[in-house]
Amino acid sequence: MPASADVTQRVLDLAAYIAHERTFTLDRATLDVPGYSEVPRGAHGEFVDTSTPAHEALRSTFRRDLEALKAAFGIEARYDAQEARYELQPPFFSRAERRALIAASAAVEVSIEAERDHDPERLGAAVGDDEAEVFLEVTDTIRLLIGAAHRRRGVHFVYEGKFRRLQPWAVGMWRRHWYVVGHDRDVGDRRSFRIERISEVDLLDDEFEIPADFDRDAALDMDPNRWGTDPPLHIVLDVSVAFAPRLAYLVGGEITARQDDRATVETESKNHEALIDRLLELGTQVRIVSPPAVVADLCERLRQMAELR
Repeated sequence: MPASADVTQRVLDLAAYIAHERTFTLDRATLDVPGYSEVPRGAHGEFVDTSTPAHEALRSTFRRDLEALKAAFGIEARYDAQEARYELQPPFFSRAERRALIAASAAVEVSIEAERDHDPERLGAAVGDDEAEVFLEVTDTIRLLIGAAHRRRGVHFVYEGKFRRLQPWAVGMWRRHWYVVGHDRDVGDRRSFRIERISEVDLLDDEFEIPADFDRDAALDMDPNRWGTDPPLHIVLDVSVAFAPRLAYLVGGEITARQDDRATVETESKNHEALIDRLLELGTQVRIVSPPAVVADLCERLRQMAELR
């Protein structure tokens, strides 16, 4: 890291300046960026005499700051001779680092304060190949459900073509997808809903209290092998040999057989809805061998999805 807080601030100010100033030159940077020593300048900020010790000291400081920027923060600024200016060089993160950032962003917890000004807009789940940005879009539906959970207000909405009434106890993410968990008034039990499948959300006038024994973290863990109250089901899946290790990881199962280019992955599920969600994400890569009930549930979900189009 740079030697002092002042130097660190100057280096970061310099990086921000280079990133946003399209007519960057040494003259302008050392004039506009705080922390550089003064040297004689003309009426328009240009250097009067570039042969003075003060000017050479300024150039040395500038070069050291560029080196510190790269060494301490991994940000490289290169000089473009054709354009006669410096430019920051993306990407700032390696592919492995971007994957780690995407995974980390899925663990972001969102809270909402009583004031409307604190509603989340962008939080930080996609990392561009040519940008150093991590961001997560929070939709109007997510914000409305977070607000309802905070104010203990019931909601009603359409979910996969069906009208539902819910007391939202918690809103959060699991594996980059948003879920709302709460008491479904129509079925009289706790249910979880994937928010991207929710539409036409409105607040109700009724108020509620969240049960004292409600575990938010457990409720938002949609792993079919670690959470759920459904009767355990033994699931057998058929998949290509190449994709089998990835599938075993995703469903918390194990590879039990291989033959030619196909493999069998077996797992147990206590959250049937979450399992169906995951299998739908995998598309045609995976075939359900058994049990027939899971095949029927998946076909019904596909039918409902088709009717919405």
